[in-house]
Amino acid sequence: MNIFNNIVVSAIDDIFFVPSAKGRFFNMTGRVDYGLTFCQSGKITYEQNGKKVVSDRYHAVILPQGGFYTLSGDENGVFPLINFRTAFPFTEELIGVEIENPDRYIKEIEKMRDLYIQGENNAKVFSMFYGVLNNLANESNEKNLLAPAIKYLEENFADEDLDNSRLAGRLNISEVYFRRLFKQYYGVTPHKYLLNKRIEKAKQFLADRSLTVSVVAEKCGFGGVYHFCKAFKVQVGLTPSEYRRSLEKINL
Repeated sequence: MNIFNNIVVSAIDDIFFVPSAKGRFFNMTGRVDYGLTFCQSGKITYEQNGKKVVSDRYHAVILPQGGFYTLSGDENGVFPLINFRTAFPFTEELIGVEIENPDRYIKEIEKMRDLYIQGENNAKVFSMFYGVLNNLANESNEKNLLAPAIKYLEENFADEDLDNSRLAGRLNISEVYFRRLFKQYYGVTPHKYLLNKRIEKAKQFLADRSLTVSVVAEKCGFGGVYHFCKAFKVQVGLTPSEYRRSLEKINL
């Protein structure tokens, strides 16, 4: 069960954008509210019982009510923060959440803050906050959904017949839905992700001069030397042989 699906908000106590300087250090003892914080810019590292959680552009953080933890400013920045209470406790620990599109959350919190300051539409603020929580739940669920396919791709990148159909089949979802989710959360199509993986592996294999270019092409899942050389040149700007010679110059 996704933790965000269990949150019943009873109060929103504050919404503001917190400036944080590099070198800042703070020791939190018994936090009054839960907090949900994002990063507009900069970087903060939280630590609780030896566990470190980073707040940066692509990671939101849940701060536990009653929590004891430390905060270290790694980079100057601004961090949107929503302090809230719930009808039932849901965590005693820091929780980091990977997010794909931070700007949509920042914009939503800006709107929430303006409404909160006006104090005229608390119902709308609550509704928008639940929308934020729902988006976080969906991000967690859908990215976790893709994990088995990513693992399978990483382990079978050398399989020439690996395609979207097989990867989607690992998840029991349609190819269209798989491709859309993949592009949303990884920024590239599954085909491009696989190609990048193969090229990176090819670079590693080319460093071993005992392997011919033909063998490298086979070990990386390309259908033949011509296709491999063409794809490598497009990606790297050099043919495999030219890339290998460039490594020799570096070694000199």
